[in-house]
Amino acid sequence: MYSIESATSEILESFVNHKSVYGSLGELPFGAGMVCGDIKYPIPNIKKGVFITVSGTVLVLTHECDIAPGNNKVFNEDILICPIIPFKNFFNLYKAKFPEEKLKSFLKSLSENRVNRMMYIPPHGQDVLKYGGLLFFNKICSTHRELIEKDDSAVCTLSAIGYDKLGYMLHNHLLRPKSVDLPLTRFMSPRNLEETKAPSNSNHKKNRLFSFFKGLFKSRT
Repeated sequence: MYSIESATSEILESFVNHKSVYGSLGELPFGAGMVCGDIKYPIPNIKKGVFITVSGTVLVLTHECDIAPGNNKVFNEDILICPIIPFKNFFNLYKAKFPEEKLKSFLKSLSENRVNRMMYIPPHGQDVLKYGGLLFFNKICSTHRELIEKDDSAVCTLSAIGYDKLGYMLHNHLLRPKSVDLPLTRFMSPRNLEETKAPSNSNHKKNRLFSFFKGLFKSRT
């Protein structure tokens, strides 16, 4: 039987040193790539056509300077967050609905960073992230700053390595070239077009971040 322990081990085979994705909270200011638990945020109720509030584990995306307690600028009350799906929850739901081979195929693509809308983060602790989690980029939303308190909710923080990995995945998901030319594309100079291109998945050697990540993730052929 294909177990969650087996699935987690297979994904972690793509990491040379998955422990380097996280770092110590220490004296870091609130924000700073923090993973927080029991945070309230909205999700849609499709049947009723309304949004409802749930609590879950999230990654704080808003820069720590923008949410510092003393920074009382206009439109500075909200925090952008990315919900984290506990890998155990995803695995059990997917396994119940789809054949095992389809699940394995998806997890292989996930481990090779070929699922643009998601990023796997490795296990941390023995609670929600015991088997890791999935950053679900299409569920990025906001919550109010007063609903998050570092001392009560912070679980861990991404390291510099983990944060750069996140930046690469977000850039690829949100800013990779469109499948069709946008209006006025013909007026863009070759230099501007080159500067706006997302890192290429098909040629990692040309990606300036690849050299940084090659020690973290095994190359696949």
